[in-house]
Amino acid sequence: NEDWPRPGKFQVRLASRRQPLPLDRRRASGHRAFSQAEELRRDQKPGAALPLYQEALHDFQASGDRERLGPAFYRLGDLLYGLGRNKKARDQLFEAAHQFAGSADEAMADNKLGSVYEALGESGRAFAMLNQAQAIAERFGDRIRKAGGLNNLGSFFQGQGRLEESLNAFASALEEWR
Repeated sequence: NEDWPRPGKFQVRLASRRQPLPLDRRRASGHRAFSQAEELRRDQKPGAALPLYQEALHDFQASGDRERLGPAFYRLGDLLYGLGRNKKARDQLFEAAHQFAGSADEAMADNKLGSVYEALGESGRAFAMLNQAQAIAERFGDRIRKAGGLNNLGSFFQGQGRLEESLNAFASALEEWR
């Protein structure tokens, strides 16, 4: 094949390495803290993970690492929700949704926001967020997030005593998973 290089000697030049800048160190510190928080979360130690997620978020903000802001806000909000700190969770998840705007990940944040609003007793906002999440997942063709959102809608309807709608949402979620 003519596209393949011919056998022989090749010279490889590596770009010169520069010394890491303070922002590089800050970004690396954020990634390290985030990884440690994820490990603690998997080990069922949310209290120990919380300050590490906060540190990671602070480092990502300080270093300008916009790519990691959405995941950091989301994980922090999700953890706070799991700890029952719903008002703080709402603020973090709202920021996550903003960071994820224009991507399928926005549906994930909106779904969780719907659950948080429900826990806060704001059923109107909860329903609106859950529906918005469905529209976003649909727009991106993201069946996994759509199924997760339908499952959340099923739980929402169940909590509202709307059992027929709950059953329909759960059945739709199951169909999306298949």
